[in-house]
Amino acid sequence: MQDLIPVTINHFDYKYSYELFHSPNNAEEAMQEQWETSHFPLMNDYTGDFSPDAHIMTNSSPKKCPVTVVFVDANFPNRKSGDPSFFELESIATFLPNACIIIQTSRCSFHNALPVAEEMNLSLEHSIYLRMVTMVEEETHEMMERGQVRVTFLNHEKYNLDACDDFSSFSSRALLNVNYWRDEFHEKDSNSVIIVRKGAVLCHRLDVEKYIEYAFVAAPLTSRNEKIFGGSDYCNALKTLWKTSVVNSSIPSSSSLLDEKNAMANILQSCLEGVGPMPINESFSMFHREKVLEAIQTCPHEQYSGLEMNQLSQQNRSCVWHQGIDSSLYFSTILAVMGARLPTGVVASLFSTNEIWPEQALEMYGGPFFNYKRQLLASKYNCIYKGANVKTRTGREVKRTVPISLHVPLDTTNGDEFQKRELLSHDVVEQCPFI
Repeated sequence: MQDLIPVTINHFDYKYSYELFHSPNNAEEAMQEQWETSHFPLMNDYTGDFSPDAHIMTNSSPKKCPVTVVFVDANFPNRKSGDPSFFELESIATFLPNACIIIQTSRCSFHNALPVAEEMNLSLEHSIYLRMVTMVEEETHEMMERGQVRVTFLNHEKYNLDACDDFSSFSSRALLNVNYWRDEFHEKDSNSVIIVRKGAVLCHRLDVEKYIEYAFVAAPLTSRNEKIFGGSDYCNALKTLWKTSVVNSSIPSSSSLLDEKNAMANILQSCLEGVGPMPINESFSMFHREKVLEAIQTCPHEQYSGLEMNQLSQQNRSCVWHQGIDSSLYFSTILAVMGARLPTGVVASLFSTNEIWPEQALEMYGGPFFNYKRQLLASKYNCIYKGANVKTRTGREVKRTVPISLHVPLDTTNGDEFQKRELLSHDVVEQCPFI
C-alpha cells in the first residue's frame, strides 16, 4: 500500500537546529567571518550550479534554475533579529533547497548598516547585502554562500508603486506589467516563478514539477466573499467579471481568440473541472512566466500593463481590462478565458491556504468523494490528509490538512479566531515549524 504520510521536519527538530546555529561559538565564528570578508558574490547574478543534487553546488557552468522564488519585502534590510521575515525565508531555503531566490527589496530607507561596512568602504547596496548575510538563518545563509541568492532593488516608479519603500500595491500593479516579467528575471531564472509576500511560510516540501502544468496557482478565494461559493456561482461570477472588466478591441470577433462565445465556453469548461478562483494578492503564489506574459499581452490592464495602449489594434490585442475594476482576479479570469491549465480549488488549497482549509475547499469546489482518494491527493502534494487537530472559531475540535504554505498574520496575538484557535493549534505548529 502507498505510504500516505510524507516525511517532514517537525517543530522540535527545527528548534534544536536553530539553537545550535545561534550558539555562542557559532555566533563568534560568524562575526569573525564577517570581519574577514573582503569580497562579495555578484548581487545581481547567480554563481551556483543548479543541478538536481542540491548538496553538490559548484561555481562553474551555471545552469537554469528549476524554480525562481521572489521574496518581496520593501523593508527587509531593516528587519531586526528574530523578525518573522527571516523564518519565512528560512522555510523557503529548507523546503526548496534547489531554488534560485531573488530578495526584492528597497534601498531608499536603509538605516541599519553594520560598523564594518564603513571600514570596508562598501557601497550602499553591498552594505545591505552584508547585513542580510549576517542576519539570515542557517539554510538561507548557506544558499547565499552557494550563489543561489541575488538581491534586487525594485524601481517603484517603473511599476507605479506608492513609494520606494511601500510595496503594498505590488500585486495589483507590478504583476500586471509586462516589463516586470521581462526585466526582473535573468536567462538563468526559471519559467516557474513563486512570488512570496510577507506572512507566507512553507510547512512541507514543495515539488515544483507537480505544478508546472499550471499557468497560475494561489490560495483559492475564501467563502467570505459572498459572490463566489464554487460551482455555478463561480461560473456566473467569472462570466460577469469578464463582461464588466474588459472591452473588446477593434479586431473582428471572428479573428479573436477571446470573443464572447469562446470566452464563455472556456469559463464553463474551467468550472466543470472544479477550478477555483485565485486572487493575485495572496502572499504565496506560483506563475508560469510565458503564460502570464501571454495573458497580459492578450488582455492588458488599461493603466498598469506597461504597454502602449494607443497601439492596441496594431498589436492584435483581444481586450482591455478596465481601470477601476478590481484586478485581484485578473489572472484567474483571463487565463480561464484563454483556456489555460489551472488547478482545481482543492489542489490550490493544498498548495496554499489563507483562511480556508482543504476540507472546506472540498465543500466549496468539489473533489474526490472517497476518503482514500482524498488521502492519495493530499499525499501527492506532501500533505497529511486531516493530520492536524484544530479548534474552530466556535471552540469545536476538527481535523484539518496542513497545506504546503500558510499565511501567517503579522500579529498572531491580536488576530481573529481563525488566527488564534486554528492557525496556532499545537498540531499545526508541529507540522509547520517556521511559524
